[in-house]
Parts: sequence; C-alpha cells; structure tokens
Amino acid sequence: MFLALRLIQLLKVAKKITSSIALALMAFGGAAQSQNLMGFDRASFGSVVLSQNQSAGSEIQLESAIGLYNNEPILNYGNDSVFARIGKSVGRLDVLTDKGNFPCTAFIVSKKYILTNYHCSFGMLDNERIGATRIDATQFVAGYTQTGIDEGTNRYTVIPTPVEFSAELDYAVLEVLGNPSQKYGKLNLVNLVPKDRTPFWVIGHPNGEGQRISREKCRASAPAVSRNKLLHTCDTLPGNSGSPVIDAGLQVVVALHHAGISNESVNAAILMSEILSNSSVLAAYKAPVNVVKPIDTVEQTACDALYSAASEAKACFAYEAYVKSCRGHALAPIAEGYIEKFCQVQKTTQIEPRPTKTCSQDAKQCGDEQICSLATKNGRWDTSSVNQFYFQEAKKRGLTCGVKAQVKKTCTASTPEVCTSTTLCYYAANQSTDEWVVSYKLQSYVKEAKKRGLTCGVKAQVKKTCTASTPEVCTSTTLCYYAANQSTDEWVVSYKLQSYVKEAKKRGLTCGVKQVNTFNFKQAFVSQPKLKRQQLQYALKKLGHYSYGIDGLWGKGTSAGFDKFVNSNGLRVNTEAQVFSSLLSKVKVPSSFKPDPIRIARNWSLDISCSGQKILGAAIFENRKIVSGKTQYSLYYANDRGGRYRGRAEIVGTKFEFRMKMVDRDISSTGSGKFSSSYRRAEGTTSDNCSFVASPG
Repeated sequence: MFLALRLIQLLKVAKKITSSIALALMAFGGAAQSQNLMGFDRASFGSVVLSQNQSAGSEIQLESAIGLYNNEPILNYGNDSVFARIGKSVGRLDVLTDKGNFPCTAFIVSKKYILTNYHCSFGMLDNERIGATRIDATQFVAGYTQTGIDEGTNRYTVIPTPVEFSAELDYAVLEVLGNPSQKYGKLNLVNLVPKDRTPFWVIGHPNGEGQRISREKCRASAPAVSRNKLLHTCDTLPGNSGSPVIDAGLQVVVALHHAGISNESVNAAILMSEILSNSSVLAAYKAPVNVVKPIDTVEQTACDALYSAASEAKACFAYEAYVKSCRGHALAPIAEGYIEKFCQVQKTTQIEPRPTKTCSQDAKQCGDEQICSLATKNGRWDTSSVNQFYFQEAKKRGLTCGVKAQVKKTCTASTPEVCTSTTLCYYAANQSTDEWVVSYKLQSYVKEAKKRGLTCGVKAQVKKTCTASTPEVCTSTTLCYYAANQSTDEWVVSYKLQSYVKEAKKRGLTCGVKQVNTFNFKQAFVSQPKLKRQQLQYALKKLGHYSYGIDGLWGKGTSAGFDKFVNSNGLRVNTEAQVFSSLLSKVKVPSSFKPDPIRIARNWSLDISCSGQKILGAAIFENRKIVSGKTQYSLYYANDRGGRYRGRAEIVGTKFEFRMKMVDRDISSTGSGKFSSSYRRAEGTTSDNCSFVASPG
C-alpha cells in the first residue's frame, strides 16, 4: 500500500496543473440536455445499419446523459475483454409500428427469451406521442458492435406478443426464434439490491448505433434506491431503454434500465429483485450471487483513492500500480481492460544472424523476392540445371512467384487438341465402315485429325451415284422424282423405291405430296417420361413456340407449340416420334430440371371470420424449402385475441394449405384454400368451418 499512497501524492501535483483546464471546459460544456426517443422510417426495418436520414423523430423523453457524455463504443476493447464477453448477450430490439421503426435494447436470458422494457413492446401502443395503433413485426439484432458495419451480425425474429409483462414494473419477456444464446450466451439475473455508489456497467444501443458501454462515473447514487427504483449516474441516450444494469464487481444483472430523470441528474432502473419477485417466467433463470470477499475498510479507502488518481491521470503506470495493489477491488476489471487495450509492450523483432553464405552460393540464403527472380523466366518456372535449386527452394517455401498453376486438360470434344492421335482417331473414324463419323457432336475430332494430316484408316472417298441403294447422295430434285407419283400427288408404293421415300421424309421433303398426317401429339407426349416431356417443352420455349412453365404437363400452350413447330419446319408428313426427334436435335436441353419455387411475401394479414365475428391476425412465412416438388414455409400466426400459433404452410400451384398449433395450449387448426394467380391474396376455410382471407401487409 506504500507504493499506492506514494503514487497518489505524485498525482496530486498533476491534478493541480490540470485544474485550470477543467474549469475552462466546464464553462463551455455544461450539463448535457435530456435526449428524446429516436424513431426511424418503416423502410429501415430489417436493416442492421440505421442511418440518420431515415430518422422519423419523436418527442418522448425517456433517457438522459449525466454531465459530460462518457458512453463509449465497446469496440474500444478487445474481443477477449470482460466488456466484450458480457456485451455479446446484449442486442438491439427493432419494433416496427404503423408510425415507424423504434429501436431499443434487449438482452438474452435463456434459449428462447429476451428481456426489455414494456414501453419497448406493447407499451409503445399506449404512448400517445408516438400515436402507433399496431406492432407489425419485431426483430433482435445481435453482434452489432461497430456502427455502420453489418458483417458478423445476426437477425432473429421476435414474437411481438410478450410472454409476460408488467406495465408498472416496465418489463416485458419476449420469445425469440432461433436460440441466439447458442452463439451469444446469456446474462445472469440476481435478486440483489445494490448498495450506495456501487460501480455499474450499462451496455446497449443508444440511437440504434453499434453497441456502447457506460462505465466512467457509472455507479449507484446515494441513496441507491428510492421508491423501489435504482438510481444511477450511468450515461444513456435514446435506444438504451431495456439495457441491463450490470454490477461491475459481480458481473451480473441487478436492474433493468428504464428512463431518465433529468431534473435530478440521475437515471432510473427497475430493480431485478422486484422483477424476479413478480415474474413466474424469469424466476426459473435466477442465478446465485457469488459475492466477492470484501477487503478491509482501510484498504478499500486506499484503493478508491488510487483508482480515482489513475482514472484522472489515464496513464499506464498508474493503472498498473492500482491493479498490483488492489486486484480484489470492485473496479479492478475496468483497469485491467484499460491495460489490455493501451499498455501492451510491443514485441521485439528478432534479427537473424548474418548468413555465412550468399544467395548465389546457397538458395536457402535468398529472400523470397530473390528466389522468385531466379526460379522463374517469362512467367514460367525455370527448371534448367542452372536454376533448378532455386525452383526447388521456392516450392519448399510454398511460393507461387506469380506463376499460374498449369491445369492439365482432358481430351474432350471441346479440347481435341490435347488428344493423342490414337484417341483422336477412335472418335473421328467409324472403324466398321472406314469412313469419317457423321455425328455433329464428333466433328471437332474429325476436324483436328484432318488438321494433323491423319487418315485414321479412312479410305479415299469415291463419289457415289444416286441409286436406290445410295439415296443419301441424291439431290432433292432427283429424290422427289423417284419418291413421289406426280400424277396422284402421293408417295410411290413400289417397294423398290421405298428407300427414296424414306430418305425424302428423313430430309423433311414433301415432294408435292398433299397427304398430311393426322397427329395425336397429346397421346405421344403423355406417354413419354416426365424428363423428356420437360425437355420437349424446354426446346419449344427456346425456339419461341411456347411461353409457359416447364412442368411436363399437357395443355393448350404445349399443343399450340407443337403445331407451330411442325408448320414452321414442314414436318406434317412425319410421325410424332420423328417430330420429337427433330425438335430435340435443334436445342441442347438440360439433363434435369429443378422445381419452379413459389415465392410469397413474408408478412401477411390473416383474418378469420367465424359465427359472425371477425378475428384479426398477422402471419409470418419463413424458411422456404422445396419438398417433393411442393413449396413449404414455416408459419407463425398471432391474432388480436392473444392467440399465438406455430405451424407449416404448403403451396402446390395455387393450392394453399396450412397446419398450426397454439404455442401454449394443445389446440390445433388447419385450413385450405387457393391463391390468386399473382399470389397476392388467398381465401379458404378452416377445419372448424370458418372462412379466412390473407393478403400481404
């Protein structure tokens, strides 16, 4: 303690020097004025970053700063600091009303519950200055520590209807979906009444900004409690409503921040002991109090003085002397946080001993730049005998030296240039006929083989004469001469000439034949596998003959598409199978088709009329997924009668079905109906013969 007392004497000299500066600052700074509750435009809901130009404004006085504003970003401290660790469980609560979006603060108390002020929940509808008539949605934003940066944050849906609340004690327990405690932890609630001048921390989101902490001059007043409320001097601003008041020594929640009392220059909080005595929900999460063993009165007084001196000096040596002498003091965690942030000794750079050999003598002695300069040439690795040692050393160090990795190409129709001559001839020549292949898919191989001067065993082509054995070499005019009877405008029936007829039809020639097939595309289409039906629709759509969905179902659009294709390509003389084959040869079709997902709005009004009474409600559709070709959504529903339901909705085409169960009762409800073609309205009936109407809003 001698060291501590000596340090206090030294710092008194510095205090005299700075006293004149402090007086000047007081003349200009004055006490901060009371702040008003800040609201934002409805369009800001769902965003992590709330900009000032979105502000809707308000005149509700619920917060105040005490003296000079000392609330600071929690980002000033490391992720491993006690402030950052405790602050993880605190997040911003965004409440969307018909009059705007109003941010507050809430904190996690269990796997599914968060705690905030009642005036940040249903109590907002009682506030005449806001003038809101409904709450449309509520969300919990976690991990927002740096104002303007939304990376690393998470948003959770909150059920607007409180699980439990008290207007008198101004608290509300809300259910949050998704268990944020798994990632962000939870705060401990204790049945403890703080003593006068107990140091506190208040963590929250003032003005909807990134997380901030009030710790400087943040303590209980004297007296600490008045009219069952905790009075404190911690700085808060609009948006801090619902912040936890944390005992700095025990690191547990002792009160729920509530409002400012600007006339008294203090802020007020609801004692957690009062809330726990009233709450049947939170009683299950009450934590035992691990009281730190107090130090004796003399030591306590000295530690208070030493911390005060260190705080004024804001010097590392002062804080280090305080922590060394007063490690068990209630304010020690704050000093340790300061030392961690500002007083870490820089690491000394180790200088390697000078190598005995030079880079030209030993590749291991080269720097990375030298290695890369010697190991590469013209953007490629230099593996010559002169530089191979540098190349090997670069590889050992994992250096790329700007050399792009050489990807070995595989012999395919797209890359025939990398094929060996043997493989090339295998694909390019028909070994049974000693001719080049005629498939268009293999022509790249043929072209490459001819480019290399390969014959691939193909015999010299002898020009064939047009005969019944070789109709493929006939001109169209000659082909039609033999295939069609010009006097009857019919195909010839002589079996000797059928090869000409077959070739003419293969080419899609009519040869003046007026005979037209009577197609039954419907029967031929529906007999095909679903994949092929979808491929046929896809090809029609790509060619501009069809404009509907690729569902593999027969309809007017599909029927009209085939008619257009047949007429535009002169295929009336062909069979249905030939038409399908011709269609698929013109378009590269996919080998599979994903179901066409149906997307609907997230927030809906869902009103139910039953026995002459109308029940107003709101539904939330989330977590869209496709199961067996059906679009499914997770469904949450709440009505004006206090009913809260969870379930699932399923959409097939315009057919709409839902199944849901009351959250706290064994009551189920189902319904079915239809959507409009635009999916902007749905109507139907429930299982108990009530009618419902749903629309986005």
